[in-house]
Amino acid sequence: MDLKILSDNKLFQSVNVEKLNSSGVDFNQIFKQIRFNENEVVIKQGNRANKLYLIKSGSVVIKKKVDKNKKVAVNKLYKNDFFGELGILLPRRERTAMVIADTELDLYVINRENLFFLIKKCKQIKNNMLKNIARIIENSDKKKLAEKLQEDVIFDLYENIKNNSKKKDKTTERRHRFTVKKNKKFIVIQENEVFYFSSDKNYSFIHVYDKHYFYNKSLKKVEKELDKSKFMRIHRKYIISCDKVSQINKEASRQYYVVLKDDNKTRLKVGRTFIKKLKNRFDI
Repeated sequence: MDLKILSDNKLFQSVNVEKLNSSGVDFNQIFKQIRFNENEVVIKQGNRANKLYLIKSGSVVIKKKVDKNKKVAVNKLYKNDFFGELGILLPRRERTAMVIADTELDLYVINRENLFFLIKKCKQIKNNMLKNIARIIENSDKKKLAEKLQEDVIFDLYENIKNNSKKKDKTTERRHRFTVKKNKKFIVIQENEVFYFSSDKNYSFIHVYDKHYFYNKSLKKVEKELDKSKFMRIHRKYIISCDKVSQINKEASRQYYVVLKDDNKTRLKVGRTFIKKLKNRFDI
């Protein structure tokens, strides 16, 4: 096996393949080479996922089945791309799309067991897999997927893995939109639509003008992602959008309430440990 060709693949970006090889990783043993003809099916949607594929030469088309007789092309991959990681990383371990050879195709293939052996040797490989998922979703027709498929796995990965893969210097990227699921539909809430977040133990709710939505993150995690110039925590149970505040009422010594501009003129109690920050923020 030509290690130079292997090292050019995006799976091994920022990875020293020669060093791995000299440390005892036998690439000839853990990778197999397979050839496919044009239009031949490489992966069937719904099959159990147990292999990762690296493109040595040629190209593939990724398609999603939307009904019995219709498939939607969502991406195309070329030499030095890799695919199959979605099913391996997800718990259900089923292929979420079908892959078809668009030309004559040469692949390097590695099974799950050997892949995780490699990941133990070099964690950067897993990071590259996550980045690849983000890149594929970024280049896919997300609107078409939303209208045709409504699969929570795509949007979970788009909102979570994509953002996590873009972190720089371990600094949390600020979130400017929130995707929630309601009645089998995905609703994207923009940052400027949010009035406040409320806590429900390990989860939270996003409150907009006249509605609220369940959000699958704790308030602590939400707070880390928010732009602190626009949002602030006023209670262990509440984070407010500062622009949505209409009044701040002092009703007793060390007892403050925030009134919002939403449909219900919501009153939220300010926790005692947050009063000083609130007063400084609003120049009280």
